Amino acid sequence: MKELVFNIWFVVDIASGLSTTVFFKSYCLEGSDEEKLKILKKLAETDYFTCERLPYTEIKGNPFGEYIPANMINTLFEQNNAPFIDEIEKKLPLIYTFGDTDEDCKARKLKFTEPILYNCTFLFENEYGLLIPNTTEENKAKIAAEQERINIEFLRKTFNN
Repeated sequence: MKELVFNIWFVVDIASGLSTTVFFKSYCLEGSDEEKLKILKKLAETDYFTCERLPYTEIKGNPFGEYIPANMINTLFEQNNAPFIDEIEKKLPLIYTFGDTDEDCKARKLKFTEPILYNCTFLFENEYGLLIPNTTEENKAKIAAEQERINIEFLRKTFNN
């Protein structure tokens, strides 16, 4: 069955572990929930490049405030994702139906149906703006190496002062 689903990427600063921005993208996918999630996870590795970055402060009613520690994102998002869903739905296109009369011609806004299927991915960002999705073992190793590099740099600066 075709279903409206989405990917959401929370951008996390590698050094501080805080997130202040998010990317999201909706899709209409067909198949079982497992098949759709598999597709969403694969798309999560690259699709954020084609999305607009949105600060939490621009999402009306967001539960996060200005920033949130990465370790709290999943819990808070699961508890109150309505502001994010509303923001995604605002960007969905109109669907037009046509007929023989003006009354038959209509436009309606796409909306998600419950339960909403989505995939949540963390994008770790270093001080140079490099974004690394926490999706594969290779990427997780890159994130760990970046964290180690940043920690070493911090210690070097701390002990040289």
